[in-house]
Amino acid sequence: LDAHVLAFYRKVRAEEGKRRKKEDMPSKVSKPKSAMRNHRRLTRISAHLSSGNGHPGSNPQSSTTYSAYDPATWWPTPTLKAWHQVVQAKTNWALAKAKLRSILHQDVLFHPPTYFEAREGRQIAMFILRNVAEIFHDFKYLRCFADPAGRNAVLEFSASVPPLEEGDETLEVEGVDILTMEGPDGKITDFKVMVRPPEAALLLKKHMDARVRAFMKKLSSQS
Repeated sequence: LDAHVLAFYRKVRAEEGKRRKKEDMPSKVSKPKSAMRNHRRLTRISAHLSSGNGHPGSNPQSSTTYSAYDPATWWPTPTLKAWHQVVQAKTNWALAKAKLRSILHQDVLFHPPTYFEAREGRQIAMFILRNVAEIFHDFKYLRCFADPAGRNAVLEFSASVPPLEEGDETLEVEGVDILTMEGPDGKITDFKVMVRPPEAALLLKKHMDARVRAFMKKLSSQS
C-alpha cells in the first residue's frame, strides 16, 4: 500500500482503539457505521492499488483524453496558441519576441516568481520572460486549465535550474503560469509565475540578479 493508504489505515485503527478503551468494549463488538464506511473505503483503495494503477488520481498517465493532461486541449484560444509558439521558439528570440509582443498588453502586470512586487509594462515582462527561458533547462508543460471564456488559464510546468557558481547544484523546479487575458483581442493583462521548492526559487533569483547586474553594467558602459 502507498503512504496515503497506510496513514489513513493507521488513523482509523487509532480511532477505533481509543473508542474501545473509553467504552471498555470487547474487540468483537460490531463496528460503528463510520468505521464500516472507512473499512469499505480502504478495501476499494486497496483493490485499486492491487490493479497497478497507484493511488486514485495520482497517476497522470491514466488520465483520459481531453483532460487537463491532454496537450490537445492546452491551447484553446489564439493568445494561448501564440504563447505556445513563443515557448517553442525560445532559442529563436527574434521570432519569440515578435509573437510575445503581439500577445502582451502594453501595460501588462507581471508577477515574477522571485520578487513579491509586480512589474508593470510589456518591456520589463519580455526582459524577465526571455531571461527565465534561458535559465530554465528541460522546460515542459504538464497540464493546462482554461475557463470556457478563454479569459483565464493556469499552465503547470516543470524544469530544472542549473548551478550558477561553485557549490550550487542543479535543482528541479515545478511551477505554474497564471494568465489573465482581456479585451477584444484577448491580450495578456496579468502574468503571474509561481515556483517551488523554495531552494529552487532562490537559485533562480540568484541567476536573475546576476543577469540584471550584467545588463545594468552594459547600459552604463554605453552611456
